[in-house]
Amino acid sequence: MRTFIAIPLNAEIHQNLAVFCREHGLNSRDHGFRSVKPENIHLTLKFLGEIDQSQAKKISLALAELSSQFRPFSARLKGIGAFPNWKNHPRVIWVGAEPLEPLKTIFQGIDQALARLGIASDRKPFSPHLTLARISFVNPGTEQAIRQLQNLPHEPEFGELTVDRINLYRSVLLPGGPVYSILSNHPFSAQ
Repeated sequence: MRTFIAIPLNAEIHQNLAVFCREHGLNSRDHGFRSVKPENIHLTLKFLGEIDQSQAKKISLALAELSSQFRPFSARLKGIGAFPNWKNHPRVIWVGAEPLEPLKTIFQGIDQALARLGIASDRKPFSPHLTLARISFVNPGTEQAIRQLQNLPHEPEFGELTVDRINLYRSVLLPGGPVYSILSNHPFSAQ
């Protein structure tokens, strides 16, 4: 099964992201955008790819142990950016997350715990973000939307959430887009 580890978002943030995508044309397939369904947007910590049931159990146990070491904290979702960047053929439009340090600490803990299970560490540096849309092709409408995003008069804010858990998700790819389900839920320690 195809899996990943992520921090879930609240309904208000999902709604704010949906409105932003609609207002800025990120859900326009005519302009090459493939937007992520608002209910599927999450803050990915680690993409695992294909694993089997036995690995899923081991990963869940490792996440349960790890999550008990973290305390809940508030994070803000704000700003808009592109990978690799705005100028060199952007492929992904994203929203940023802060504060960076506690998110990086969680990522590093996951990366180290899973390395002990034989799952390779990520080669790219961790950059906490929410993927809003991918760009399949570029036409004048795409270029105009990208220019507007680059030149927003102020940094967009999408809300605040309490980061108090990490989830192991399963992703099933269907013709209408991926469907995610939670395989295991790992709340942080309240103390």
